[in-house]
Amino acid sequence: TVEALYALGLLLHNFPAFRCLIVCPKVVKGEWRDAFKTYLNRDISFANDEVYKQIVIAHYDQLIDRRWEKEVEGKMEKGVYKSAIKRRLLNESFEVVIIDEAHFIKRSTSKRTRVLNSLMTQSFKNCQQIKVGTIRNNPIYSSNKLPFVWFLTGTPMEKPQDIYNFLRSCYGMSFMLFTDFIQFFTTMKKVWTGVK
Repeated sequence: TVEALYALGLLLHNFPAFRCLIVCPKVVKGEWRDAFKTYLNRDISFANDEVYKQIVIAHYDQLIDRRWEKEVEGKMEKGVYKSAIKRRLLNESFEVVIIDEAHFIKRSTSKRTRVLNSLMTQSFKNCQQIKVGTIRNNPIYSSNKLPFVWFLTGTPMEKPQDIYNFLRSCYGMSFMLFTDFIQFFTTMKKVWTGVK
C-alpha cells in the first residue's frame, strides 16, 4: 500500500487533475483513508459519500448486484438488488484504478471480476494517451484505453490463469484468447528456464 501511495503521490504531483478509484476489501477501507491522510495529506471519499472527492474508495461488496428471494402470499418471488454505488461509479471517470487484494479477481467468472471489468471499461472510455516518461530520450506513453491500473496483492501468482484476468481487465475483450496466452506463456517459460 505504501508503495502504491508513493507512486500515486508522484502521479498526482505531475497530473494534479487525475482522479483515482481504489477498490479494496471492506476491512481495509479505513487503512487506505488513514494512509492517504498520513502520507499524502489528502482527504478521500468513500463510494457511499454524497459528494466524491478526487480519490474514491469502494469495497468489493458495494459493487456487486445481489439476488434475493422472499415469500409473498405463499409464492416465492425472486429479484436482484442492483448496486446503486456501481451505477454511480459507472457515470464517473477515473484516470487511475487501484485494485487492492487483486487475487480476489483472478477468476474470470467471478462477480467481482465482471463488475470491475465493466467499471474499468466505462471509466476509461474517453481517456487519451499520456506521456508518462522517457527512456533514452524516447517518450513513453500510456495506453489510450487505460492510463493507469494497478493490481496489488501479496498472494503469489504462479499460474498463467492467475494473471490472465488482470491483463484482460486492462486490455478488454481484444486481449488474446486464454489458449493463446497459455501457449505463449509456456513457450516463454521454456525459453527462460532452458527446459525443452
